Amino acid sequence: MPCYDPRDDIEREERRRKEMPCNMHNDSSPEDWKRGGDLSIQHNADAIRRELEETEAMLCMLMRRMLTDGVLVELEDKDFEEAGVTKDAFDAWWSRHEYKDAARRKKEAVERETKRLINEALAQLSPAHRAALGYPKT
Repeated sequence: MPCYDPRDDIEREERRRKEMPCNMHNDSSPEDWKRGGDLSIQHNADAIRRELEETEAMLCMLMRRMLTDGVLVELEDKDFEEAGVTKDAFDAWWSRHEYKDAARRKKEAVERETKRLINEALAQLSPAHRAALGYPKT
């Protein structure tokens, strides 16, 4: 038996599903865990990573919609208790996420400007010069 076997977590997952259904993966069930599944560990890791990225994007979208004049609508203690996270952990995640979002937006803006400048420069070249540089003639 491997060091980690997800079948060991069946009871914990069943309890978690009852307590907080939104914490469950859409494509897994205790029955899947009992069978052991036929997916490779890497495939499972990739699927979990994609789901985490999608979930983070959805949470970010919802959080941005909850912003009112740049101030986040105050969540209540019961909201955090129900979700099973602390306010401090949430605030720390949100700060990190906003920092990563700002860096991503800045990088995307630089890439767009670079592409615009390249296209502007290419537009000034003759078809022969474009071909010499390996660009298609327009």
